[in-house]
Amino acid sequence: MRRVFDERLRQAARLLTAPEAAHRSVTDIAFACGFNDVSHFGRMFAARMHMTPSRWRRRRP
Repeated sequence: MRRVFDERLRQAARLLTAPEAAHRSVTDIAFACGFNDVSHFGRMFAARMHMTPSRWRRRRP
């Protein structure tokens, strides 16, 4: 199960920084990556990436 979460989080991290997904909300990306609860997604993302999804998006090059 951990592998599934890790892959979903990697996919979300890619989408959060992808120029073509800049118009998508964090909520939309969470749901698109298979998370049913945005709060859970935020906690899991922060635990794995050491920052919130919004902060991850802002650090985009």
